[in-house]
Amino acid sequence: LANLIEVNGEKVEINNEEQAKIHTQYLETAQYSVEKITKKESKRLPAAPFTTSTLQQAAANRLGYAPKRTMRLAQDLYEQGLISYMRTDSVNLSPQAVASTRKYILEKFGKEYVPANERKYKAKSRLAQEAHEAIRPTNINVEPSTLEGDFAKLYDLIWKRMVVCQMAEAIVAETQIDISANADSTPNYLMRVNGQKIKFAGWYKVYDKPQIKEQLLPDLANGEDLDLVKVNSAQKFTEPPARYTEAMLIKDLEKHDIGRPSTYAPTISTLYERAYIEKMEAKKIAPTPIGTTTLDFLVKYFPNIVDLAFTAEMENDLDEIAQGKEKMAPTMEKFWGPFEKQVEKVGEEAEKMKVVAEETDEVCEKCGKPMVIRYGRFGKFMACSGFPDCKNTKAIIEETGMLCPDDGGNIVTKKTRRGKMFWGCSNYPNCKWASWTKPNFVAEKEKKEEEENNENQPEELKEPESNE
Repeated sequence: LANLIEVNGEKVEINNEEQAKIHTQYLETAQYSVEKITKKESKRLPAAPFTTSTLQQAAANRLGYAPKRTMRLAQDLYEQGLISYMRTDSVNLSPQAVASTRKYILEKFGKEYVPANERKYKAKSRLAQEAHEAIRPTNINVEPSTLEGDFAKLYDLIWKRMVVCQMAEAIVAETQIDISANADSTPNYLMRVNGQKIKFAGWYKVYDKPQIKEQLLPDLANGEDLDLVKVNSAQKFTEPPARYTEAMLIKDLEKHDIGRPSTYAPTISTLYERAYIEKMEAKKIAPTPIGTTTLDFLVKYFPNIVDLAFTAEMENDLDEIAQGKEKMAPTMEKFWGPFEKQVEKVGEEAEKMKVVAEETDEVCEKCGKPMVIRYGRFGKFMACSGFPDCKNTKAIIEETGMLCPDDGGNIVTKKTRRGKMFWGCSNYPNCKWASWTKPNFVAEKEKKEEEENNENQPEELKEPESNE
């Protein structure tokens, strides 16, 4: 499939359907031939070993693990002596670890997979503690197959990243074919198609799934005539930036020097616990009405506190205190003095901000007014919009898309009054099937959907590029 690149030597811009139709008509009558073939080899370097943030990102993208879960598993692996310390922003590796890994690669894959020189990596963050090591297996000979369950999955990520970071680069053969399309009555069109094929697997060999999608092109020659099969036109719209996933959020926190390796997971957990954010489909997260209202309040009354530059500067000041470069008292006074005065002023002048309730299609069975979604101590619930005159409330029920094994009704998620989630049949009380733990068939369905989502990840979720 070749894409239209230029018309009469200029980059093509098609702004409406009428223009698209004109170009389509020209292309349907044009003669096609190969104008230029460009071939080259590209070296693909492996990514650096894991830091706390990149491990949390990879675990979220590939395994669907929340940062808190990732750190709990990593803590257990560390306490078992299987990995190095899991809270680090360094990509350094000890000479002994590098040597044992290169020896493993030589014995397992062969000498062509061992680069002439050991790979060294440099942290991108200016505040990284270079004296620390990256997250790595303590013994590269302990393979993931020796573990089970979630521990094996996370260890597998860490183990493979350590192995590949010391392997030879992959070599990919890339081909670009430019195709001219023209006739006496048509403009000169330039089409382009790109192909790629793995020439030497290098570090790709460690992974079960292909790290790139090969696109094989037919053998063609310059000037060779081509036959048109079909002209396709598709309308595309400029889309707003994608919502954050937990992995994307951690990546941006690190990018803007907000927080440290030990704070990423608890920061995100706190946002969930206080109902400032909630999970959406496809791993996306979004602000709740409470979160939006809180942010509006802070932006209005404390704009400097929520400024990214301020937060990064504060983090830097705290690091300099820890390193003995600054004193705590004057540094904290610089912040606390103005902040205390602003708090007093806001306390006297600020107006209460109302949280906008989410509307629903349901009607209160007691008074007939619309039901709305509100947030309480244990999460979301539905309440009558007529409060306080009507105090009717009920739990929010979400379908899982699976059927009850007892009577075929829909399996839904529910919460107790104390906020504990469980799975039950939507036909309750006629059917009382319920489970406190996620049923296997529901978990399997979610796993399958998760794998399908991972197959088509957007560019921003791909593995971090090497910073060798």
